[in-house]
Amino acid sequence: MKQRKKRAFILIAFVFIMMIGFIVLSIANGPLSKDEMNGKIDRELTNMVNEHTDISSALLTIYSDELHLNETYAAGHTGKDLAEPVTVDHPYYSASIGKTFTAALIGMLCEEGVIRYDDFISDHLDESLLEGMFVYDGVDYKNQVTIRQLLGHMSGIGDYYEDPVSQGDTMLEIMINQPDKLWTPLELVSFTRENQKAIAKPGEVFHYSDTGYLLLGFLIEAVTGQQFDEVLQERILDPLGMNDTYLIFQSKPNHSQKYDILEVYVNGIDVSDTNALSFDWSGGGLVTTMADLLKFSKALHEGKLVGIDTLKQMADFNKNYINGVYYGLGMMEFRFGEFSFFLKDLPNIYGGVGDSSTFMMYEPTNEIHIIANFGSINFMEESVPFLANTLMIVDLLKE
Repeated sequence: MKQRKKRAFILIAFVFIMMIGFIVLSIANGPLSKDEMNGKIDRELTNMVNEHTDISSALLTIYSDELHLNETYAAGHTGKDLAEPVTVDHPYYSASIGKTFTAALIGMLCEEGVIRYDDFISDHLDESLLEGMFVYDGVDYKNQVTIRQLLGHMSGIGDYYEDPVSQGDTMLEIMINQPDKLWTPLELVSFTRENQKAIAKPGEVFHYSDTGYLLLGFLIEAVTGQQFDEVLQERILDPLGMNDTYLIFQSKPNHSQKYDILEVYVNGIDVSDTNALSFDWSGGGLVTTMADLLKFSKALHEGKLVGIDTLKQMADFNKNYINGVYYGLGMMEFRFGEFSFFLKDLPNIYGGVGDSSTFMMYEPTNEIHIIANFGSINFMEESVPFLANTLMIVDLLKE
C-alpha cells in the first residue's frame, strides 16, 4: 500500500492504545436508549471537529434494519470563511471508495461472461498502454498480469499517487503546488510510466496502486465499448437512484446540486474547488452523499449488484497490509482486535476506505452500515478509532 498510508495505519494502532481509557469510559455508562445513543455520538462528533484543526466538518450515518437504526449526524462548517453549517445532505469527495464501485463493475462483467477474474489484462488492453508499466529487474511482465491481481493490488505496478518518483515532484506535491493542473486518466498512467518503476513481479507483493485501478477503468471501457462514467451511470448510479453522485470532471449528477462539495484538505490546504481532484478517475473520483453511498452499500450486500459468490471473492480479505488491516478486491477490512487486545470483542468491519478519511463500511454481525466523511488526508489515525468507539456505543443500545 502507499507508504504514507502505511504510516497512518501504524499510527492508528498507537492511537488505539492511547484511547483505551477513553473508550472504556465511553462504555462505562451501561445500556443506552436510542436518544441517549444519538446524543452521545452527536456530542463526540462535534467535539472531534472542534478539537482538531485538520478537519472543518464531519458526517456520519449508522443504518441497520436488524437494530432499527437509520441515524445521521453532521458537525462543523463549510463554505467561505467556514461560515455555513454542514448538513447531512452535503456532497463530498469520496476518494478511494470509488474502488469498490470499480470492483463491483468488474464483478458484474465477470458474471456476464464478458471477462474473467483470471484473464490477462493484455488480452483486453492495448499494448502501448501497458508499455513500461510492469518491468521489474529488467523483465517485462505485462503479459502475465491478471484482472484479479489489479483488483487486489498484487500486480507489482507502481502507484502514481504516493510512490517515490525518479524526477520532479510527487503527485501530492503537484496537487499542492499546481492545483489548477487538470489531469486526464492517460496522463496519470503516463506519470507512473515516466517517473516510477514496478516494485515486484505480478502476484508476489501487496502494493496499493491507484495506477492499477486506472488500468481497470480502461479495461472496462475496452470490453464495453463505452466511457467509464457511462458504464458507472447505466449499471450502478441510475438503477440505484444515486442521483447526487457523479464522477468529478467527467459527468454531472442527475439532481441539481443545492450545496458545493465539502472541503478536502491535503496537508492542511483545501483543494475542493481546484482541478487537483482530477488526480483520480476509476480509482476514486466520485462525489457523493451519505444517502447515496448507503444505497450502494445496501444494494451490494443484498445481492442487487453482484451475486453472493462474487461478493465472497470481493470480501476475501487474504492480503495483509499491516496488523489489523486487510484487503480483498476493492474493499478493505479492519480487524479491531488486532489493534488492541481490549478491542478483541469488537466485530470486524469492511468496505470502501478513502485517503481523505472517508468510509463506507459494513459490520455483518448486526448488518450495520457506517458511512462517514472527515475530509482530510491527515485525519485517518483519529477517524478509525472514532468508528470503533461508535460501534461500541451502538452496542450499548437497549433492546
